[in-house]
Amino acid sequence: MLLFLYSLLILQPTSSQTAAAAAAAAQCEIGLDSTLSSTSSWLSPSGRFAFGYYPEEGGGGFNVGILFMESPNKRTVIWTAKIDGKISVSSNTTTIKLVDEGLKLLHANSQGEDQAISTGSFDSPAHCASMRDSGNFIIYDSNSNPLWKTFDYPTDTLMAGQELSIDQELISIISQANHSEGRFRIRMQNDGNLVMYPIGTDDNGDNAYWASNTDHGNYSSVILGTDGILFLSDGNQSRQNLTGGNSNYNPDSTLHLARLEPNGMLYVYAYDLLENTSKVIVGKIPDNECVVKGICGLNSYCTFSQEKQVCLCLPGSDYVNTEDTHAGCQMNIIPNGCSKDDTYYNIMGDLENVWWLLKEPVSPLVTLTNKEDCRDSCLNDCNCGAARYTENEEKCSKHSLPLMFGRKAWDQEEPSVTFIKIAKRRNTSTGLDDVHQTVINKKEFRGVPLTVFVAIVSGLIIFILVFVSIVFRCLVGRNRMIWRSKELALADEIGPRSFSYRELKSMELEADNDEIILSEWVNSCYLAGELEKLTLDEDVNMVEFEKAVKVGLWCIQTDPALRPSMKNVIIMLEGCGEISSPLRP
Repeated sequence: MLLFLYSLLILQPTSSQTAAAAAAAAQCEIGLDSTLSSTSSWLSPSGRFAFGYYPEEGGGGFNVGILFMESPNKRTVIWTAKIDGKISVSSNTTTIKLVDEGLKLLHANSQGEDQAISTGSFDSPAHCASMRDSGNFIIYDSNSNPLWKTFDYPTDTLMAGQELSIDQELISIISQANHSEGRFRIRMQNDGNLVMYPIGTDDNGDNAYWASNTDHGNYSSVILGTDGILFLSDGNQSRQNLTGGNSNYNPDSTLHLARLEPNGMLYVYAYDLLENTSKVIVGKIPDNECVVKGICGLNSYCTFSQEKQVCLCLPGSDYVNTEDTHAGCQMNIIPNGCSKDDTYYNIMGDLENVWWLLKEPVSPLVTLTNKEDCRDSCLNDCNCGAARYTENEEKCSKHSLPLMFGRKAWDQEEPSVTFIKIAKRRNTSTGLDDVHQTVINKKEFRGVPLTVFVAIVSGLIIFILVFVSIVFRCLVGRNRMIWRSKELALADEIGPRSFSYRELKSMELEADNDEIILSEWVNSCYLAGELEKLTLDEDVNMVEFEKAVKVGLWCIQTDPALRPSMKNVIIMLEGCGEISSPLRP
């Protein structure tokens, strides 16, 4: 009996060691000293996930990360390694190797030095690794204990079952073609709040554009459940859902992930692994894209056109990059500030009900009874580039350019007007500014396909013809009435006829001076709110007609710098945002 018990004591640890070794072998497909070249990858058992290299589009080298195979023809990066603070490696001759210290990139730099992919130090040597079907890459020791896993180091994506712990954050990428750090981040704070910020800002409420407001709940992490619900957890039983989840969730065929996108929105996606169909959005934070501070660049503001988010420029400015309208706008001519330069003078453009995250004012806040005084105050202040007047409070705040984090105001916010100082060139001989404007126009022309350009030009020609036709019909109608009142028998006269001075005097057009010059007449009708005079009593949509008149008056400005580009003309005619009041041509 004693011999039997002694045998059990001797054999028990041996059996445990055997079981541990078997478990490790079952979940380890990648052995110690395994290597990976730029043309190969380590796949998960299902083949849905792959650890390895992926090229950066545009010839920017290649990255090390994990790819999710959405379908045979589409793949998505869910994790990217940061090697020596960078994510891109310039040479494709490097090799990934699993060694005792973890994953290393051999000969990673020009000095031939190795660099670590798996960060931190291990308590025991690495034994093997595995790419799991959850999207998690794990390194194990010889006892099957996890030493390091990618789920502990999220980049811009959370997979189902993955969590974001206190003081960790997701950082958006620049674009799907460039996986460098982008413009937004979402952080799990130690006060229990999950907060979204623009990149490069401090962790305070003024910079945040969304927060869970859960500093009372002692939450320590945010987790994406397998059912697609994103929730906060305190590590025990308490949780608070942040999204609604997926009502069509099938545990056998549905995969969820949450990603902080380049536009600053956090989306929860659902993928049907059996059908290989397109991803479906089952949750998003925040609810409105224009809430995101910085979704539109400097000197532009966020609004919606036909339920689609767009960025529009300030009056007197144009897009920095016409191919990327979210990159911001630049003034066509920089206001001359306090310098004495007779070549330019300043005027004011206005935007109604646009909200800005305004910088410190250039002068103390003042109370003014009307917005015209606020406009004039900024115009006469050489340090002022823009002013904002709140109608209910009758407050005028003056600021310098550029303006940032602009968006169209919500319905419940108090009415306001933003005045923008615009530099205007005097009517002198052609100078440097004409060259600058030509360069801008050439850049815009190159960025527009020929068919789009032809369509825009055709639309403008039709608009001008309709505009001239309306005015011409109005003038002809007046002339006919005058001629008929004088009973001139023009129908009976075929050959030339002589007229006396008195007869010619009686035929003089009885019209105001502003009606003789087309642009001045149209502008005066617009300012007086009498555009119906131009319609000849025809049934027209006055809202659309007023929009066309305002665009037309902007297009015939004497100063070319104030005329909108073709792209902006189309945007205004389509009704994207409000059209500021045109200046006198």
